[in-house]
Amino acid sequence: MDDDILPSEIVAELVDFLSRNCSDRIEDILAAADESGHYGCEVNVEQLVLSSNFVGLKVLNTPDEVLPSLYQALDEVQSNVCEDLDGEQQKLSVKRNVHARLYNLPKESKQVKQNASMLRSADINTLISINVTIVRVGAVMIREVLREYECVRCKHKFTLEGDISAKGSFLLPTVCPSEGSQKKCQSTSFQQVEKDIGECRDYQEVKAQEKVGSIDVGSVPSSLLVVLTDDLVDCCKPGDDAVITGVLRQRWNRNPVPGARCDLELLVEALGVKLRNEQKASISLPSNFKKDLAAFWGRYRSNPLEGRNVIIKSICPEV
Repeated sequence: MDDDILPSEIVAELVDFLSRNCSDRIEDILAAADESGHYGCEVNVEQLVLSSNFVGLKVLNTPDEVLPSLYQALDEVQSNVCEDLDGEQQKLSVKRNVHARLYNLPKESKQVKQNASMLRSADINTLISINVTIVRVGAVMIREVLREYECVRCKHKFTLEGDISAKGSFLLPTVCPSEGSQKKCQSTSFQQVEKDIGECRDYQEVKAQEKVGSIDVGSVPSSLLVVLTDDLVDCCKPGDDAVITGVLRQRWNRNPVPGARCDLELLVEALGVKLRNEQKASISLPSNFKKDLAAFWGRYRSNPLEGRNVIIKSICPEV
């Protein structure tokens, strides 16, 4: 029965969920001054699964199908909240660039990965969550995301979106995508519509590594490429511990050649980033260690430099 649910019904359920759980953030976005800025609205996936099991599971298993409905729901909630608050607050405006930032996947879900070694081919194009340490941050770049083309024969115009899994390139259709009552155009020649530039957005690639505590002793930590876009750009730095939530993709580094080994890599198109640096600062020390530390410095209370020298000598005796 759930398989027959209409896209409009999915949008309606998402609108209801966002209205109940994200209204405060939506109000802040509406009150923001920058009309063209990019804003993130956090969506708790575990709460979504509990609220609507079917929609929540669709987000986990087929995010590419549900994300357009989620963005449509965000626009509708903005409009609804703006109408409700129009008499109370001034200068409210619906923002065009609001992005759903997913986090907190259900703990028992198979999409929660403790390390990169748990990733499998079945996880491609599904929503995953993984604990990592950021080891390298690339430069922020501008990526063209939309470009308009037209058919050379029938002059039909259509818009293509850059494919992150193909390094942002635009994959042209095999035949003209025009539709109509007349005979379908079978042309395979297309040209870009001349204009200044298409729609562009911020883009950044970072390299993440498995957390040392999540792998076996003696194992070499695996690395994973993470793509950050829009408001997620520059949200982390090398050394940060983070939980990355996003869609797992595979990217070809070069076009396949018959008889040659395929050259592709895994990457995560991030939909949410939660930093966990505060957990580093709140590490609890064993009580016996605290007692030994207090006893050590108690012996050198009158001469702390001598205690310092003992510590240095134990680490590097030649100094």
